[in-house]
Amino acid sequence: MIYRQVHELAADGFAVAVICRCLGVSRSGYYDWRSREPSAHQAADRELLATTTEIHTMSRYSYGGAAARSCSLIRERPPLTKSIVKQENS
Repeated sequence: MIYRQVHELAADGFAVAVICRCLGVSRSGYYDWRSREPSAHQAADRELLATTTEIHTMSRYSYGGAAARSCSLIRERPPLTKSIVKQENS
């Protein structure tokens, strides 16, 4: 999303007003985006990433996406599809 780019450039020291003007977005829209709570989908994605990272670390970096789907830690969570695991690894 474009507001993520605004956020990254602002963190690098650029003025938010200048970035927003150059990218053609409103400052109020950026600040609204920044203050929002993560969506349920984003929260689920973060949890999935943390779980697959934990599995990858516990396996001494030998498990890939296919192996992580069948790992016992994943079985405790909602089932993962191949496309979800690929999405998180891309």
